[in-house]
Amino acid sequence: MNKPLTIPKLLFYLYFFLLTSCATNNTIILDEDSDFANPPFRIIAQGQYSNISLSRQLVIKNRQDWQRLWNIHRLQPDLKRPYINFSNDMVIAVFAGQQPSGGYAVGINHLKRMDNNLYVSVTFKEPGRNETVSLALTQPYIFIATEKIDGKVIFIADTLSNRK
Repeated sequence: MNKPLTIPKLLFYLYFFLLTSCATNNTIILDEDSDFANPPFRIIAQGQYSNISLSRQLVIKNRQDWQRLWNIHRLQPDLKRPYINFSNDMVIAVFAGQQPSGGYAVGINHLKRMDNNLYVSVTFKEPGRNETVSLALTQPYIFIATEKIDGKVIFIADTLSNRK
């Protein structure tokens, strides 16, 4: 049984997300064949159900913030958080917000490192008009680990629609 959120706890979560989120609406074209570095990344968690129902893009650079985010995110108390070596790596988390049904997904296409900044190409998929989906509310998310940087992390949205 879930306990209701108290006002101080709710304010703490809001404060945490405001401090750790970083997003932009600027239009930037990333040429995949350019000479800029394409740092590797690995997906450490991805799914349809999260305790985080707001659309968010987060950058986590230390173990304490990672533990807090994982504790807020996970629906199952016994679900172990993936290990990250924060000496070298950071976590990028993207939450698509609460969606009215199944069939929605969020993904990361690629990363581009230009100067000291990291550009993250994020894809949001909607279900097709004739696609059979669950009627449950969903909260699509993805967590990736990649090399830690000192510059900014800039998110670039790319919406895919299968509606026909």
